[in-house]
Amino acid sequence: MKKISPKKYARSLAESLAGLDKKQVSLNIANFVKVLAKNKGLRLAPKIIFEFNRYSDLQNGILAAAVISARKLTGAELKELADKIKKIHKVKEVDLTAIEDSTLIGGLVVKIGDEVLDASLKTRLELLKQRLIE
Repeated sequence: MKKISPKKYARSLAESLAGLDKKQVSLNIANFVKVLAKNKGLRLAPKIIFEFNRYSDLQNGILAAAVISARKLTGAELKELADKIKKIHKVKEVDLTAIEDSTLIGGLVVKIGDEVLDASLKTRLELLKQRLIE
């Protein structure tokens, strides 16, 4: 039997719940949990919930992203970055989480779902080091 990914489970659950009333939603979720149990997929529940929330947000035009920087970014910098992400990904809102990591030395790392844009000085120095060694 082919394994179903948490992302596929989440998407099918979200699509099956669309437009249902509260009682029907409860029944569908109960049936979904039974299917998970039957397929020995209950251990995937936390990942499915995470993917469900992410898919639901995307359906509502909300994109979660994280920016990792060597120093604390200002409100204006965060807003500018969020606006650029909105424009590129064509969403209404960006839920941007800012994380400080002094080991980056400088620059940024932006994570959006499975996509990572690494423009950190640490990575650039590592690449330069590898090129010099070759």
